[in-house]
Amino acid sequence: MADKEAIDNCHETQSNKSCSGNTPPDRLIDLPLTPPATIEPHLPSIDASGPFLRLLESRSDRAKTVDSEGWVEVSLDQKQYVSLRGSIERSFKRFDYDPNHGLLILRIPSPVHDFFANILADDVQDRLNDIAKEGGEAGAFASRIKSGGSSTILLLEGDSEFFKNIRREPDAQFRHPRAYYPGVVVEVSYSQEGKSLRKLAQDYILYSNGDIKAVIGVNINYKGKQCTVSVWRPEYTRSEDGNIDELGFTAVLSQEVRRNISIEQDEADQADISLLRRILM
Repeated sequence: MADKEAIDNCHETQSNKSCSGNTPPDRLIDLPLTPPATIEPHLPSIDASGPFLRLLESRSDRAKTVDSEGWVEVSLDQKQYVSLRGSIERSFKRFDYDPNHGLLILRIPSPVHDFFANILADDVQDRLNDIAKEGGEAGAFASRIKSGGSSTILLLEGDSEFFKNIRREPDAQFRHPRAYYPGVVVEVSYSQEGKSLRKLAQDYILYSNGDIKAVIGVNINYKGKQCTVSVWRPEYTRSEDGNIDELGFTAVLSQEVRRNISIEQDEADQADISLLRRILM
């Protein structure tokens, strides 16, 4: 019975053709082996992205050591990003994406990087709590500002109609519940990872339309080298016609050298960041 059904199906789907597989030449177009050349090929599916993701994951494994790159930049256009986003989110805890430059950034901080960033965030929160205890309008405002950790920030305020939203996941941030953007963003750069703190500060301030009021950047060096800290804020200058204020950004604390921080020093030394307290005063 099964053989009869197979024969019937064969006759129904392949008229003018024998079941032995002898197909007349004029019927070859009915069964193309490859898509026509005029069809635009699709981007690789997520299933086909295995080699790409394995490459990224190998970089991730290397970046988890102390003296490694924790900031991996990969060229990826927006169509590819949309196709791969689900797999990237499952494979990597933190990443940035700038569609305007087609740039995917994998954030793979070392243990020392994370440790210092957490201590820094705790210290900033302690300072906010001190201001809150002072009472008054400033105290009431400070009491509502809380740590936002590495939650995603979407920078929406582009400078042209072609601007596309930029995704950032900072090392720390502090936000008032009624504000869309955090008031303070913290970025830590450790070792030779290649993170440009100044460029990040520029993006945060300009593409939030100045709603991000301060970007604190700390560059932690290792093996006895000096540690530096910078703070950037919005800056407004009157346009030539005098009608509008043009937004820019400026360093109000520029590369101030602190005492050396080494990964061999104890935790108490690493926690000594009293310099940052006066940033928020």
